[in-house]
Amino acid sequence: MAANAFPVVSGTFQPTNWPANAAGNTPCSGGNPVYTEPDPDVFTAPAPAGPYGSTLSIFNGDDPNGTWSLYAVTDCLGSGPGTLTNWSITFTTSPTAARITSFSAAPAKHGVTARWRTASEVDVLGFNLYRATATGPLRKVNRALLAARGGATGASYRVVDRSARKGVRYTYRLQAVELDGTRTWYGSARVRATP
Repeated sequence: MAANAFPVVSGTFQPTNWPANAAGNTPCSGGNPVYTEPDPDVFTAPAPAGPYGSTLSIFNGDDPNGTWSLYAVTDCLGSGPGTLTNWSITFTTSPTAARITSFSAAPAKHGVTARWRTASEVDVLGFNLYRATATGPLRKVNRALLAARGGATGASYRVVDRSARKGVRYTYRLQAVELDGTRTWYGSARVRATP
């Protein structure tokens, strides 16, 4: 939470880790400052193991549907258990401009052919095709942005990756670039280039 005081008051907070003896650290209940707080904080089961992020962007791209759990830990020495009631989380989603209906990659005579189909491409500038080996980073296949041409009705695309090495297994990913610069990942396809 974003507050470092006692008692905790109602409000809107984000994940925060207050380090031990931070400048301006407000004392815990009874005026006892924190001197032995572990850093990073240690959550007991059933909380998942750390490390823990301090921004909610780590959830970007995750499905918001399902069961969510909130875990909190107190840093105050000698403080007992507390109660956290009436908590909620709000998800804000925005539709992406591209709607991809299919994405695939297959071995070809001279490398690997990637194909995708869009149902709509409103406000999409173009696409980038990336590939990676099992142990390597993602690398862009196309030199220049592949211009979007489908508009509201969508289009079919085909790119041949002639630099794919024979016999190597690759994972291909598609990235849409919107007019405002937003980049969104779509799909994943695994293929072994023709030996």
